[in-house]
Amino acid sequence: PVTNTYTTSTTWSSSVTEPDIYNIIAYWWEPLAQILTISTPNKESGVFATSLDLYFQGKSQPNSIVGANNGIIVYLCETDNGYPNGSVILPFSYVHLSRDQVNISANASVATRFTFDSPVFLADGTDYAFIIKPDNNDPDYKVWCAHLGDTDVKSGAQVYSQPVMGTAFEGATVKQWTALQAEYIKFKLNVASFSSNNGTAVFHNTNQEYLTMLNIGYTDRKSTRLNSS
Repeated sequence: PVTNTYTTSTTWSSSVTEPDIYNIIAYWWEPLAQILTISTPNKESGVFATSLDLYFQGKSQPNSIVGANNGIIVYLCETDNGYPNGSVILPFSYVHLSRDQVNISANASVATRFTFDSPVFLADGTDYAFIIKPDNNDPDYKVWCAHLGDTDVKSGAQVYSQPVMGTAFEGATVKQWTALQAEYIKFKLNVASFSSNNGTAVFHNTNQEYLTMLNIGYTDRKSTRLNSS
C-alpha cells in the first residue's frame, strides 16, 4: 500500500491603512504639541529661532460645525518633566494666522510658515515644545505627521525611526497631555545665521555742556602792601 500525507493551511491577512495626518479635533482645549530638543552642531550656547514651518492637509471649511474662517495659533513653550507646559509661553513666539494664510497639500509638500515677532532664543540641550491650536477648536484643521511603520506619502520610504528627539502629544488642557508614542508632527524649525564684520564707532560730545553747582560759599580777601624804610 502507498500512503500519501497532505498538509493544507489557510492564511488570512488584512491590512489597515493609517493616514499620515493627525486631526486636531477637540471639544474644548484640545491642542496638539510636539517636543523638540535643541542640539547645536558646534556646542554653541543655543540658537535663535526665527520661524516654524508646519504642513497641513486640511483647514477651516465654510460648513464647519464651529463656524467658518477660523484661524490657527502656534507658540513655543517650556516643558515640565518631559511634558509640554502650555502655560509658560516663550516671549515673541505666539503667532496667529488666518485661514487664508494656511497652505494645504495632499502629500505634505507645501509648508505654512509661522514667523515669530522676534528671534526666540532656545538653549542647547534643552527640551521645548510647540503647541498648535485652531480657533474655536475647529476640527477641520489637520496636520501631517510621521507614524512609525507607515509609508511616507511624499518619498515612498517607510518611516522606521524616530525623526526628532521628542514625541507628539494631544492635550485635554494646556497642562494635561497624553503622549502619542508613534506619532511625530512634520515640521521645520528655522534659525538665524549670524555673520561678523569689523567696524568703527565714533562718539562725539554735544556742543554745550552744563554744570550745576549748589551751596557755594566765598571769602573776600584784601591784599596789604608793606613799605620798608
